[in-house]
Amino acid sequence: MRKTSSDNRIMDLKTQKAELKSINWDGIKNELNKLDGIGNGYLTLENDNGDYIQCAGNPSMLTVEFRLNSKPNFKHYVLGKGKDKSPMKVSWIALQNNVGPIMVHKEEVLNIKDAEWIFKEFFENQTIPTELNKRNVTKLHLEK
Repeated sequence: MRKTSSDNRIMDLKTQKAELKSINWDGIKNELNKLDGIGNGYLTLENDNGDYIQCAGNPSMLTVEFRLNSKPNFKHYVLGKGKDKSPMKVSWIALQNNVGPIMVHKEEVLNIKDAEWIFKEFFENQTIPTELNKRNVTKLHLEK
């Protein structure tokens, strides 16, 4: 899905089933609300710089990731709410999804309203809400 805004930014919206033909906020929100973790397991919104947010799961339990595609490097984060915890106090949860189980911290289990808030901020401003925690998982995405 491509959208050209007044500042000439282009964005793609991809679902598990297709890349959509036109884009606006209502269309993104509609696709988010189709997530069920089975037939519609994930959604990705990418800008023309290669930065993107993606979510996977179902409306009540999902995860959202953010990739900042700075050249020549990139940073990849799992987003969450609440206070960061020390590694010894982290509770892990496996989100079941048709792409496989996704392991996240308890504070990183979000819901559809959280995803809508995050996707809208990225769609409108190319950023993520500053209130969110960002757990850096870049090393897990490096080619070996």
